[in-house]
Amino acid sequence: MKIFIKLFFTIALVGPFSIMNAQDHQISVAVQLGYALPGGSGVAEDGAYDVDGGFAYHADILYHLMGSKLRAGLAYSGAILASVDSGIDAYEMTMYGVKGLYYLNPEGFLPFAGLSLGFMTLSTPEFGDGNGGVLVPAITGSALAIQPTVGIAFGGFYISADYLLPGNIELELSTPVEGNIGYLGINLGYRYTFDL
Repeated sequence: MKIFIKLFFTIALVGPFSIMNAQDHQISVAVQLGYALPGGSGVAEDGAYDVDGGFAYHADILYHLMGSKLRAGLAYSGAILASVDSGIDAYEMTMYGVKGLYYLNPEGFLPFAGLSLGFMTLSTPEFGDGNGGVLVPAITGSALAIQPTVGIAFGGFYISADYLLPGNIELELSTPVEGNIGYLGINLGYRYTFDL
């Protein structure tokens, strides 16, 4: 965990100086899709969140620093988690934040590690009556979150694993729900890089 915190502060402190001294300016945009496996104290056997898995998604835009080994920018990620046993338990998690990636090699086969820090929301779906009215309103909770990432890339394609670690979230349902819920995402993605 300390390595990821150091990486974030390195990006924040060194980034502006690297941008000013860079000869060639590059930006990359990535999208990824994957499987989300829920975890956390709220998902345990006696936990309040009855979810089995779901669909993960992510997008980011990163500025390349220090010879393309270090990249920093903005990220959006999330997952839709549901229960296989019942159609009632479904949640959407989304996170907006800042992201830093460090590549071990500047080109070719690219192992990488990164960290996203941001604001996460957890919400239940809204159910309507078919006439524009709302039978069950959406309920939302929020917390600060971090999302460490590791992966490998070749060309524009990559495979990665990340884990969204939110703080404690409380949803005001008919039975109050407490505990944290995160997810492990196993993802396939594509990153497109272009010169400015």
